[in-house]
Amino acid sequence: MKIRRGFVSNSSSSSYVIVVKETDHDEILDNLHPYYRAWFDETVSPHIQKFLGKDVVVISTYISTEDEYPINYDGDYPPEAETYWDDERKIVYANTIMSKYQEMAQELHKNIIMDNQSC
Repeated sequence: MKIRRGFVSNSSSSSYVIVVKETDHDEILDNLHPYYRAWFDETVSPHIQKFLGKDVVVISTYISTEDEYPINYDGDYPPEAETYWDDERKIVYANTIMSKYQEMAQELHKNIIMDNQSC
């Protein structure tokens, strides 16, 4: 098993752990493309916990880099969207969405703890 820090695109699966202040998590999601927000709402189960007296969101998820998670979404798709196998819906790969989350956190100058292990 390979363990790497950061994002990799050539691995078959990844597990992500994100820890972020609850208010920052909400702001990050509010600033992402609506498709990404819908994806988080449908596929990720964040847990709110106390850490050093602050409410933090802990997201822990395991995904295959090639996993497709079609969601119920009727809006405009982001440019990264690809046509799903049934040609009626589009998807964005989970790794791309996690990368967009991290990029938005950096753009908003939000401190997050994010670890990615790939195998």
